[in-house]
Amino acid sequence: MDLILLFYTAIFKSIPWSYAEAAFMDGASNFQVFRKVMLPLARGPITSIALISGIGIWNDYMTPFLYLDEKPTLSLGIYMFQEIMIYKSNYPLFFAAILISVLPILIIFIIFQKTIMENTVAGGLKG
Repeated sequence: MDLILLFYTAIFKSIPWSYAEAAFMDGASNFQVFRKVMLPLARGPITSIALISGIGIWNDYMTPFLYLDEKPTLSLGIYMFQEIMIYKSNYPLFFAAILISVLPILIIFIIFQKTIMENTVAGGLKG
């Protein structure tokens, strides 16, 4: 989460201040400048960070594994890991469950692939 704050800082520092100055000269308040000037200019990187962070949270196994001990509250990935390690049985069912748990992230990535790739490439270019 701390790294995300650094990314946001870099995103907003990379936006030229002349856009904000022009909005201030037109009579915009601080909030209006942020909402109507800065956020639209930073929309692409913010979207990419949100998607990549969401995927990271979805794939986080250690945090729930440490804090949750009851089966109804465990995530599917941790439950499958425990079942495979303890019982070592019914692999086709386990692989089907793993496919179902990966499918939402795969669908989200396919839908937003263009946005993620454009912003990743644009972040590496200097101009």
